[in-house]
Amino acid sequence: EFNDFDNAQFQRVPFMVHMPGLKGGVNHTYGGEIDVLPTLLNLLGVKNNDTIQFGSDLLAANRNQTVVFRNGDYVAPDYTKVGSTYYDTKTGKELTKMTKAQKLRVLALSEHVTKELSLSDKVITGDLLRFYTPTGFEATDKTKLSYKVSDAKAQLKADKTKTSVIQKNNGKSTMNLYQTDAPELK
Repeated sequence: EFNDFDNAQFQRVPFMVHMPGLKGGVNHTYGGEIDVLPTLLNLLGVKNNDTIQFGSDLLAANRNQTVVFRNGDYVAPDYTKVGSTYYDTKTGKELTKMTKAQKLRVLALSEHVTKELSLSDKVITGDLLRFYTPTGFEATDKTKLSYKVSDAKAQLKADKTKTSVIQKNNGKSTMNLYQTDAPELK
């Protein structure tokens, strides 16, 4: 029977990187979209000490692998929280009677999630990025932005530049061009 735990697990999406010199393989790391930038910067050898970011490099050995959802739910390698229910992430079994060690771990995870969401809220609701002015920073003119679907469609229609890989390949798939040495994908 499909339940809330299953739904939380379905939030997983593969993240694939292909670049020269990178050995293929599969890394079963828990992470979110927030971790993409730090991971790519590390792979490209770009130092990012001057940037503000909440994510962490997905390939770092000591990273916190808790995936935080906006509503306070989370998925971690050991426990998953959905609403007020806790699950063993590996087995999917609901934790009805937790041991003291489990309670302490769940408490630590919950405190981490609360802190991450609180910091995120402060940046968003407090507009704290207005104080972030590194060298070369140019503020966006908000009066020139539009989030209307009709405006976006009109802009896409007017722009004749081919930007997607499929467009650049005349509407044909490029899957046959992809090569990897990852044994899991052979």
